[in-house]
Parts: sequence; C-alpha cells; structure tokens
Amino acid sequence: MAKFHHGNLREALLTRASEIIEAGGIEALSLRGMARDLKVSATAPARHFKCRADLLRTLAMMGYDRATNATVAALNDAGDDPVTRLNAMAKAFVDWSLDNRALYTAIFHPDVSRQADEALKRALIDFAALVQTAIGEAQRAGWRQSDDPQVLFHHITALIRGMTANMSDPLYVSVAGRVDRQVVETVIDAMIPIGAGSTDHISPR
Repeated sequence: MAKFHHGNLREALLTRASEIIEAGGIEALSLRGMARDLKVSATAPARHFKCRADLLRTLAMMGYDRATNATVAALNDAGDDPVTRLNAMAKAFVDWSLDNRALYTAIFHPDVSRQADEALKRALIDFAALVQTAIGEAQRAGWRQSDDPQVLFHHITALIRGMTANMSDPLYVSVAGRVDRQVVETVIDAMIPIGAGSTDHISPR
C-alpha cells in the first residue's frame, strides 16, 4: 500500500488508486476508502480531486502521457524503416499496457469515457494521430498500400487491445492457456511484418 507522508497526499492517492484498480477494478475505488487506507480525514482527498471521476480522469491523462512516451521511444529506437517502426509501436503499447494495468484500465473504462473532459478527449485525439501518422508512413513505404488507412487503424488498435485483454483475463487464460509476450510479438509480426516494403499481410476484411 502507498505510504502517505505530509505534503504528498495527491501522489499517495494516485498510487493507492492504482493499487486498488489492479487488485479489484475501478468498481472498488472510492475516495472515502482511500482516505481510510491512508489514515487521513474523509474530506482530505477532496482538496486534490473533487470526486471519483476527477481522480479517474487524472489517471487516464497520466496513462495517455506515459503510453505516448513509451510508444514514441519504441518508434525512435526502431530505426528508419517505417514498417518496423509501426511494428515496434504496437508491441510497445501492449508491453506498456501489461506493465501499467491500472492506467490502461482508466484510459478505456466506460465510466471514464462517458465523463471525459476536453483535455482527455484531446489526449486521445493526439495519441490516435500518432498511430495514424505511423500507419501512413508505413503505407508509403510499401506496406498494405491498397488498404484504407482508417480500416488499418481500427484493425491495429483492436489487435493490441485484444491481445492485452486476453493476457489480462484470468478466465481466458484458464481456458486458452497463458499468452506470453512472444506470442504477442508473433501475432503483431503477422500483421505488420518487419522490413521496408513488406506486402505480406492478413486482410482485416
């Protein structure tokens, strides 16, 4: 559990919220419960977060910021080939999602989406634009040039979110078996083959 020290209640609340979400999901989260866990007054969290939705929006914004940093770093480390760079971005997002499950959950939870403010909407737009730009560059390099970029965007985002969900779902794992990261890489490689000008692909249609 997060340890609270005078002067860092906001950070302690965010850390404790992440712990609760990882253990029991967003439904288990409450400001009053976190105040009790951190041994502060029931009203103390309100000095930093007006309500539970405000806390979740903050976690989601943190998530988009860190996911963007992780995917951009992977893209920059992947070299000059646009197809390889797109491949690296997809793998990096799955890796980040699995290593930061609370923030990933906050990003995509329906309660957060329904109450998204303009800043959160802008974060999603900017992240989507990053992926769409990478797709466009890969297509210009010869990858799936005849496919609709918007279809490719939806296919890639569905793929990486689906793989993350499969690896995180205990019921799925109990039935289908554990999905390790090598399997994820193989699945992504099948859709986005490493190498400039690659035209082998799995059709999304």
